[in-house]
Amino acid sequence: MIRQLTSPVRFTQSLHALVGGLAAGIEVGPGGVLAGLAKRVSARFPVYGTDNGAAFEDVLNHVSADGRAPGGPGYVDSS
Repeated sequence: MIRQLTSPVRFTQSLHALVGGLAAGIEVGPGGVLAGLAKRVSARFPVYGTDNGAAFEDVLNHVSADGRAPGGPGYVDSS
């Protein structure tokens, strides 16, 4: 437990791994902090921000297999 609390967070390395294996990301919650950090790692990796359950479902229903969302209500394109 002490090692987990005192070791550096490898967020950037984790994002590089995700960007290499996923078509898009979905950030749940207000603010878009993670979307902003993801944009720094890869400007071409779309991250869709949602701030409530209905918006999250809308993003899931509209994001196609290649990671593109066609637009419409319920999500904010943070890319």
